[in-house]
Amino acid sequence: MEHTLTVQEVLEQGRKQLLLPRILLLFGALIFIAPLTLLALIVANYTNGSGQPLLIMAGVILFTFFLFIYLPFRYWSRKMISWNLWAFAHCSDVHQLRKDAKLAGLYLDNDTLIGRMLPITPADRAIWKELNERFAQPVQFVDDPGVPAKTTIGISWRHWLFNFAFQLLGMGLATIVLIYAPKDVSLLARILAGGLLLALAYTMITLIRDMLIKRPELILDDEGIQTVQSGFHSWKDIKNERIVERSLGKGARSDFLCYDHSSGSEDLKLTLYAIGRIELERLLYVYRRRYDSHLTAIDNNTDQMRTAKK
Repeated sequence: MEHTLTVQEVLEQGRKQLLLPRILLLFGALIFIAPLTLLALIVANYTNGSGQPLLIMAGVILFTFFLFIYLPFRYWSRKMISWNLWAFAHCSDVHQLRKDAKLAGLYLDNDTLIGRMLPITPADRAIWKELNERFAQPVQFVDDPGVPAKTTIGISWRHWLFNFAFQLLGMGLATIVLIYAPKDVSLLARILAGGLLLALAYTMITLIRDMLIKRPELILDDEGIQTVQSGFHSWKDIKNERIVERSLGKGARSDFLCYDHSSGSEDLKLTLYAIGRIELERLLYVYRRRYDSHLTAIDNNTDQMRTAKK
């Protein structure tokens, strides 16, 4: 079998094939909440006459669970397994596929709870055993024509507008406090409100500056990566490129583009950029593989020329 499909092509097929099963499973879960809530109310307000309604509601819950949870889950599971077997049999790079499919929610490890619940048949296991042998083989890269030779990523307008509106609201509230505060409010409270107003104004000016400059913030191409922080670095100079999710405190999390180079390392926060993690993973993969493939082709041509001279 020829493994000629790119990672992005098989992922697109997976999203299409699993869209309906996901919708049915979500819809079924929402329906199942109603009788479950009624059962909880009956139990919470249980009296001597609640025995029969409790039994009836328990039967309704079993029926709705089977119809709206179990059957959609079985349908989703079979579609998931079917797509996984097809994808790993046809994709050119199974290593990158497994990584990207996890991010897209299209692949589950056997050591996860839902992964152990998938109804894998003996025939499926036999196919998986054969496919696992591909992970020991060298990576076969098939170029993705959907990725241009150069990609420029700017600031996300949606994120920028949200932050701008939030800062404007904060400035308005701080101004109201300063203007309409009672006369007996302490001087410290007025200073704090003024300090908050100045901090919000500074943040707003920074947001406006970042958008009005309109310079490329992040550029990826066949030659390397360029950022505002560290400038341009060739793929030859870049090592261990990756996207890392980090906690920012109080439940907030953000993705960072990280890689090492000869003069240090890059640690770029991606919150403001108009690109998602899955798409950026795709670009990093394609551009890196293009560069490596180009070097391999040059080395092969050099070896052939040397052999011809001999």
